[in-house]
Amino acid sequence: MLDFKIKVFYSAATSLSFTRAAHDNHISQPAVSKAIRQLEQQLGHSLFERNGSRLALTSAGVLYREHVEKVILEEKQLLFDLGMLTNQHMGSFTLGASTTISQYIIPKILLQFSGNYPRLEVKLLSGNTNDIEQAALAKTIDLGIVEGLTHRSGLRYIPFREDRLRVVCHRSNPLYSRGSITLELLKTQPLILRENGSGTLEVIEHSLRGCGMRISDLNVKLYLGSTESIKNALEAGTCIAILSEETIKNELRDGSFRLLQLAEVEFNRTLCFILPHGVAAGIAESFIQFALLKQ
Repeated sequence: MLDFKIKVFYSAATSLSFTRAAHDNHISQPAVSKAIRQLEQQLGHSLFERNGSRLALTSAGVLYREHVEKVILEEKQLLFDLGMLTNQHMGSFTLGASTTISQYIIPKILLQFSGNYPRLEVKLLSGNTNDIEQAALAKTIDLGIVEGLTHRSGLRYIPFREDRLRVVCHRSNPLYSRGSITLELLKTQPLILRENGSGTLEVIEHSLRGCGMRISDLNVKLYLGSTESIKNALEAGTCIAILSEETIKNELRDGSFRLLQLAEVEFNRTLCFILPHGVAAGIAESFIQFALLKQ
């Protein structure tokens, strides 16, 4: 299997950060520098160069990273094929999921999948849709699950499940007693939305365009980086939000939140698995089939 120095190099090459490589491999930053230096001496080429405070790959570093990436993919496929001989996956599996999915939808499924394969190391990486698509293209994850509408070239999108976004308020908000809202009233209400790059915001923008509207037509007070932070902010009672139904089940059940029915527009989306084109699915395909059965 891969020499440890090569693993350290690949971490540094994909993140362009010795600090991140140290964190990923549970070693100190000086140990990263030492491993890279030994590898460069072994190869007879410099692999990194510094442009001020920024780390960059040399032409030899780019070439070496490309070949190491192929070896890593082959190793994953080898472990998968060996595991299939005994119906037991081995090695590691890294799933990347956009924030809503990683917090509210996938953890239980991932835990059940992991329980079926005790020799498989399972990791979950969380970020917004843009982050996960970038990670899939960089092949730093084995499989992604995202919630946006835009499909990037170089990625294969496989439908997972439908999700619906709803207008919601806290019980301390005067709109709570109404139970509904019009598009005109929506324009005037203080609103909290997810940040740029999130699949949630992309879906809202797309649906509004169908009504001849833009985000700028709304009274947006805050853009926040997570659903939990939005839910906490709603408790102040001054704002409303547009959130996935999956994320507010408990609050709807205990009555702290209420849906505000909006007849003029719907915010619907399809959650999708993503894989780079031309990459053997291996364990990723097994997880896709497992997740589809469990939804």
